Order: sequence, then structure tokens, then C-alpha cells
Amino acid sequence: MLGPVEVLIGEGNVDIGGRKRRTVLAALLLQPNTVVPDERLIDLVWGEDPPRSARSQIHGHVHELRKRLGADTIVRESFGYRILVGAETVDVDLFERLLDQARASHASGRLDDAARALRAAVSLWTAPALSGVEPALVTHARPALEEERLNAIEELYEVEVERGRTLDALPKLRGLCAEHPTRERFAGLLMSALHSCGRVGEALEVYADLRDLLRVRMGIEPGAPIQRLHRELTATRGAVTSRAEDPRANAPGPRPEYDPPNCPAAPTASWAGPRNSARSTPN
Repeated sequence: MLGPVEVLIGEGNVDIGGRKRRTVLAALLLQPNTVVPDERLIDLVWGEDPPRSARSQIHGHVHELRKRLGADTIVRESFGYRILVGAETVDVDLFERLLDQARASHASGRLDDAARALRAAVSLWTAPALSGVEPALVTHARPALEEERLNAIEELYEVEVERGRTLDALPKLRGLCAEHPTRERFAGLLMSALHSCGRVGEALEVYADLRDLLRVRMGIEPGAPIQRLHRELTATRGAVTSRAEDPRANAPGPRPEYDPPNCPAAPTASWAGPRNSARSTPN
């Protein structure tokens, strides 16, 4: 589900059929152990223009899925179908369990455990969620799944900044900010990471770029959490030299390595924004 919709039994990939059958399976798996009405399945497969034979086609796809997955895997109820799956059988469920573990570890200060769980959760994504299904289901379900993926990535790099692993995080955060330029939490994490390495001038530039972009695209100012972070960094600027201001940058001969092996964590500049900190605008 967190990539192409496919079924693995042991080390083998089960041939479940074409796009519509994959869509029926995915729609059921998105609500495991819950009855999904026929009409809902029809909407998720065909959208607003289903054929007259849609109901019979749904029944046919379920019949074929039962043949491949087991007769008792999908049960008929009075008005729909229920797929019976165990805990962590579906990658979406495993993803959510790992997030719960990571958040519990983070809350208790076990940052290494939190980072491991978050990396395991993010690694479950192999491609855009629900690849290979009908557009109606993609439109309905992919945005929420993608938001969960981005939340997990944000939480991972928040933990990495707190661990002081900012040198590894910096290039990835720059890439994420470029890919999601109006997502404030990525910008805030990049600012915190730069601050941790003494590069406050660059951190303030990140804020300025975000602010200008939000003003131009949406006519709004950055949110309160990142404004607070900006004020904290502005207050520390006099005590910290950014890369651009480092006199070694203009010294003759080879430029010395600026960054230490690991930058210290900067709790006063940690990102404290809400989990969903994107602005609704095309990138």
C-alpha cells in the first residue's frame, strides 16, 4: 500500500489481477476488519461515472480475490465486504505502529530508539502510496497517506537535530525544503540544524526566503512557531558567526573545514510547531 498495491506471501508476489481489482483490494485494506459498503467500493473504483454493471463487477473482483487470498479472507455482509487481516499484515498498520513506538521513545528521551523506529517507518515507503490503482481511490486516500509520510520525516529530523546529528541532516533538510518550500516545519528544522552548527546567518536566510515565498504566493506571514524560532535565532546572532561571516572563508590557501564532526544540539532553537505545518499551496 505504501507504494505499489501488491500481496506478498512468503517471498512470492501474488498475482491479484488488474488495476480495478487492485483498487477493490486496496479500498478494503484501508478499512481492515470493517465492512465497506458496495456503494463505497463503486465510488472508489469508478468515481462519479460508474457503469451499470459496477455492482456485479465488484462481486466478480471479490470472487477472484478470494480465490487468490483464501475463501475466508473477504467475507460478505448484508451491504458490503469485510477483509479480515491480522495485526501488521498491512504495511500501513506497521507504519502506524512504528510511529507510535517512536513517539513514545521520543517522549521518554530515548532518542536513539525513536530515530530507529522512525527510519524503519519511513523505509516502508517504496513509491507513491497506492500506486497502480484507479484515480478515484488515489484522489480519496493518497493525500492523507502522503501527509503521514511527511509528518514521519519531520519527526525523524526533529529527533536527529536533538541528537546533534545535524551534519547528516543538513543536506537532506535542504532537499526537503526545496521539494516542499512552503512547509514551515521543514524550514524550522533546517534553521535549528544550522543554528546548532553556528551558522545563524544562514538560518535567518532560510526564514527570509520562506517569508518572502509565503507573502508572494499566499499573501500571508509565517506561522507563530517559526516566527518564535526566528526571534530566538535573531537574539543569538551576535554570539554566533555564520559561515558567510567566518573570516576563514576569505583566508588565502585551502579553505579549512568549517563544520565539526557533530554539531551540538540547540534545545532553545528546537522546532516546536504543530505536526502538520504545511501551507496549502502548490509547490
